[in-house]
Amino acid sequence: INAVNDNSAVRPVKVSPEVFKMLEKAMTGAELTFGTFDPTIEPLWRYYKNNQNPSSAQISAAVRRINYEKISTVPEFQTIFFSQASTRLSFDFLKKGYSMDMLAKELQRNGVRSASFVAGSTALAMGKEKLNIVLAHPDDPAKKLAIFNLKNNALCTINTAKDPFYSRHSEWLPTLRAQKGVTNNLIPVLVGVQAPNALTAEVLAQALFILGPEKGIPLLSSLKYDGYYISRDDAGNLQLKTTASLKNKFKNI
Repeated sequence: INAVNDNSAVRPVKVSPEVFKMLEKAMTGAELTFGTFDPTIEPLWRYYKNNQNPSSAQISAAVRRINYEKISTVPEFQTIFFSQASTRLSFDFLKKGYSMDMLAKELQRNGVRSASFVAGSTALAMGKEKLNIVLAHPDDPAKKLAIFNLKNNALCTINTAKDPFYSRHSEWLPTLRAQKGVTNNLIPVLVGVQAPNALTAEVLAQALFILGPEKGIPLLSSLKYDGYYISRDDAGNLQLKTTASLKNKFKNI
C-alpha cells in the first residue's frame, strides 16, 4: 500500500491480485454507500492510528483529500492510478473482515463445514455453527440490550466507548459529514450491521455511523441487511433506530 500511495499519482502502479481484489471490494462499498465508506480515508485516519491530536484545520484539510472518485483502475493490467496527488489509500477499515471471509472460504475448501470467528468488533459464523453475540448496555454493562444469533452471516459493531478512532468522533465526524453532504447530526453511541459476510458488515457499519439512521437504515433495508443505530438525545437518553426485523430484539432501552 505504501508503494501505491507514494507512486500512483505519478504513474499507474501494478499491484498483486489480492490487493486489487480488495480495492475492487472497497470501491464497490464506496459506490454503494454514497462515499460514506471511503478507502481514501487515510489522510484523516493516520492522525488517530498514530495517536496524534490534529487541529481542526488539519482535520479539515485531511477531509478535503478524502474522495474515492480520484482512484482509477484498469482490471486488465491490475493497475491503480490517482488523479489527485494528495490521495492516500487505506484498507484498515475492511482488511479484518476481508481476512475473516478469506479464512472461512479456505476452511470450507479444506472440508471444514462449520466454524465461527470473533476479531475485535466483528464476528462471523459459517456453516451449521451458531454464534451468539451479546450487546451490553453502554451505561450498565450488566444489562443486555440484545443478543444476536449468527449463522452463516456476520456482525460488525462500532462502540464509541471502546474504539479509539470512533471514540473521538466529535473531532472529525461533523466535518466528514459536511464533506459527504450528510445533514444528520445525531451523536452515535452504538452502531451495528448484520450482513452475509464480515467485509460487508464492516463497510456498512462505517457507512451507517456516518450517514445516521435517516439514510443509513433505509439503505440497509434496501439491501435486505439488518442494522441498528443507537444515539443520545439532548437529555442523555438512548434513542434506537433499527431495520424492521430487529425492532423486537432490543430490551432495556
